[in-house]
Amino acid sequence: MEENSINNLVALVKAGDEQAFGLLYDEYADRLYRYICFKITDRQEAENLLQEVFVKAWQGCRKLEQENLNFTSWIYTIAHNTVNDYFRKVYRRPQTVPLEPNLDIVAKDDTSEDTQKSFTELSIEKALAKLPDKYKQVLELRFLQELSVEETAKILQKNSISVRVLQHRAVKQLQKIFTTL
Repeated sequence: MEENSINNLVALVKAGDEQAFGLLYDEYADRLYRYICFKITDRQEAENLLQEVFVKAWQGCRKLEQENLNFTSWIYTIAHNTVNDYFRKVYRRPQTVPLEPNLDIVAKDDTSEDTQKSFTELSIEKALAKLPDKYKQVLELRFLQELSVEETAKILQKNSISVRVLQHRAVKQLQKIFTTL
């Protein structure tokens, strides 16, 4: 959906149109869910945070200024802040989880293709884990969420040149990490 159409929907939402908000939800829910899941591995918690993001968006839409509005950046910023709030709560009260025997048993019908895919995903996760958060964040927004440099800059509250530099440095460091794996 084009930014112009999104801004028209936002204008309707500001007037209290719930159906217009539903269309915005349809447009952004999957992308925001993937964004949240990239940061939080618990799918149930990610769904809860997604719901929280849209509640905050519904409440905040009425106060939005339409002039020069980039709704995509705005809603991703809400998601980013909601995830940060979640981690603040989690770190204040650590949760213990009992280990269960036989938790990760490999299925007998596991093929080598599935194993290779899992190995590749694990390698990527390990490589990303070695990156500083600022690099992980810019790579995730640019390549996984497919946001533009300008949208990423707004979400990260940086200018577009800084985002390009961060992206370049992140890719370089990721290349170094992969050569050592």
